Amino acid sequence: MNKLFHTLDQFLWLGSLLNLSLLVCVVLLQVFARVALPQAPAWTEEASRFFFIWTVGFAAGPAVRERAYVDVDSFTTHLPAKAQLYLAILIDLLLFCFSAVMAYEASKLFVNVAGQTSAALLWPMRVFYAAILLQTSMLTLYLARSVAWMIRTGKMRREESTGKEGEVV
Repeated sequence: MNKLFHTLDQFLWLGSLLNLSLLVCVVLLQVFARVALPQAPAWTEEASRFFFIWTVGFAAGPAVRERAYVDVDSFTTHLPAKAQLYLAILIDLLLFCFSAVMAYEASKLFVNVAGQTSAALLWPMRVFYAAILLQTSMLTLYLARSVAWMIRTGKMRREESTGKEGEVV
């Protein structure tokens, strides 16, 4: 199972990095065109939104694994360790439920936009909405893994043999 998630992590980070690189290229082209050319291409705005959405879609799952989301811990740090664990499990469970519902709704939306195309790029809208489906599915999968790991180990963070903290398996 860890091998599967390791491969999935690599795929998702590669997809995120590729889309972020394409986003930077498109935005630089857009800036250059607005400054140096008489008219900027209309497709660059839509393409930049597309690459941004896909960057976030690919990075959502691994961000859960690394606990990279914003966390206001001024309240939780004053709680006992067990209470912090229970609260972390509860929060991840609630986020899991929310993500699962969103994934279900995203799949319905993905089906409903069949035949529609984007205005400037003329790409199928399914290409855009598939990113939402990817993001919510990966959030659901990684949150389920996080909850299962915390319940199984009784810990919030995994301590590696090297002493590195922060990775949730």
